[in-house]
Amino acid sequence: MSRSRAKQIMYIYNGNEENVESQFDSDGMFPVPPDGSFVKRMSKRWSVVRTVLEGVDTKPKGLPLLKIYLTDQS
Repeated sequence: MSRSRAKQIMYIYNGNEENVESQFDSDGMFPVPPDGSFVKRMSKRWSVVRTVLEGVDTKPKGLPLLKIYLTDQS
């Protein structure tokens, strides 16, 4: 595992930051989905509203966090 490329991924459904799903990308190979694209999560098709990659500038150095905002609304 390359700590320099690893990141935490957080899926946020319909803007509700209380309803999130997380996964760990140990090798940093998970691609950042473009806005407007579709992903399948929880057996549903979701539209990517936006993505935000938050770096970590604190000591000890933590993992970057990729937030993926999803919606099932038209």
